[in-house]
Amino acid sequence: MKPIRYKDAVQLNAAFWNPDMGETVADGFVQEKNVVIMMMDHPVTPEELVAATYFHINNRRRIVWVFEEEDQAARAALAAGPDLNAHRRWYSVCACRRDEPERLRRVIGADERWESLTWSSHAVELAEGVDVEDFFRDEAYWQNHEAPAEVDLAMLGAAGKLS
Repeated sequence: MKPIRYKDAVQLNAAFWNPDMGETVADGFVQEKNVVIMMMDHPVTPEELVAATYFHINNRRRIVWVFEEEDQAARAALAAGPDLNAHRRWYSVCACRRDEPERLRRVIGADERWESLTWSSHAVELAEGVDVEDFFRDEAYWQNHEAPAEVDLAMLGAAGKLS
């Protein structure tokens, strides 16, 4: 996966001390927004995902997990994670495709096993100056604002489902 360039200053490979797990390293940390970015570019067990997610949420940090859409092991780990709707202000999950690594599609719903996903109508473009708040915005926000020109809504479908 390609590195993300953010609107705000980002600390890469940010280390946090977790009393239960020892040192844990986030791929990115946007201190001004208190947002941790975790790229699932290596195997993550369901237990590790849940522990890391709640560690950051309990310490008042929001967390974004990014996985490759075709990665079935990542989907299995995410299925054990927190409920997206119950924690949507603190927890976000996005997927990229191998052929479009610069476009993240935010998951706004999933079946129990994360086999069928519901996508946001707005893709987060990994262009210079991406706003990390886009990872946590409600769908209603995007319905009331014009999508940026670079987002291909025809390709995404209006909150369409993909399997």
